Amino acid sequence: MKRFSKQQWLVLIGACMFTSAVLGILVNTYSLFFAQMKTQFGISMTRITSHNTIRAVVGAVTGVYATGLFYRMKNKKLYFFATITTISFGYVLIALDPTGIGWYAGSVLVGSLIGSAVICLSYVLGKWFPDNKGLVTGIATSFSGVAGVIFNPVAGSLIESIGVIKALYCFSALNFTVGMIGSALVFPKAGDHFFEEDVQPAQKKKGGFANVSIPHLVPRFIFTVMVLTGSNIMLQFIFNVSVFAQAVGYSLAQAASVASFVMVGNITGKLIFGALADRFDPITAVLIVGSCLGGAVLVYIFFANMYPLLCAASVLYGFCYCFGNVGMARCAARVYGEKGQKSIVGYHVSITQGVGAVISLLIGMVYDRFGSFTPVLWIGFASFCVMMLGAVCLRRLEKQDGLLE
Repeated sequence: MKRFSKQQWLVLIGACMFTSAVLGILVNTYSLFFAQMKTQFGISMTRITSHNTIRAVVGAVTGVYATGLFYRMKNKKLYFFATITTISFGYVLIALDPTGIGWYAGSVLVGSLIGSAVICLSYVLGKWFPDNKGLVTGIATSFSGVAGVIFNPVAGSLIESIGVIKALYCFSALNFTVGMIGSALVFPKAGDHFFEEDVQPAQKKKGGFANVSIPHLVPRFIFTVMVLTGSNIMLQFIFNVSVFAQAVGYSLAQAASVASFVMVGNITGKLIFGALADRFDPITAVLIVGSCLGGAVLVYIFFANMYPLLCAASVLYGFCYCFGNVGMARCAARVYGEKGQKSIVGYHVSITQGVGAVISLLIGMVYDRFGSFTPVLWIGFASFCVMMLGAVCLRRLEKQDGLLE
């Protein structure tokens, strides 16, 4: 790996800060805030999971357009600024009115740009780090997990000391500050030439299906959907892991620790996936990293009352985060080619978000109906099988087309 320049280091630092704000400081701690709101205000589980549902529905509607808009924008920094603003102010609205319309308005705002944020970040990092796209994207996106590890315990302590509403205001302000600084660092003047119309075309990579016909493209699209939606279904449960831990009988502090272990998996999973994608290819990375998820779900189903084992399984379950971030970007580039992904990846964002919306709503309804997360976890295990089947089918197609040595 070549030594990075000073400017590259600044861009990477900015990317880490941006990811912390988009997917870490609030998004990976809000289950603690919501769990406390559930207790304090008597909010139903269906209402709590409606946050994810609304986010996902809005993301599904805006995914194709928002991603395409980013690629067309001359000043891409504005897109990143808008993303941070909508997320931070969205949670302010939820804090202002957790039992009324503010909850729903805030959820809409949070979901408006968040779905395509990491895809766009991956594209930018690919310009700055053409030889280490997977690893660098993995490092940057892992900071959503780093922020979760750091701020879940902080959120728990802050909620207990000043109350859930004031604590959410504080986290929203912190999220906005970190995100705006990170966005500015990601787009220095020195990188403007990367996004000009006459930029040199990227070097052709081995692999990818950018030039195949529609009949050949359709099965690849379907199998990629299986990989990305399967992992996203599993991810919907983990958004409610603090509520799950408390439902099993653990304290708020123990629930915060479980969430932190998930964030450890978030971090390590993205780093491992990125390194494997660079060393081998993204489909191999899916098969290796994804194989850890099935066992983790089974532990959640059968051994949730054993706290040390639950914490260990939470690390492995946290690997599912990598598929919605570095995984989607790198798999799309592999399957459709670096150029082809620009026109297709937005559809994957929308489909993944749409399926996530349905599952998120289902989680709340199932829990309120049965008083248990066990049926939800079995759905997660089934989606794990779908994800792995999709990856195996993509691998067979690659062998069939001679893209593997």
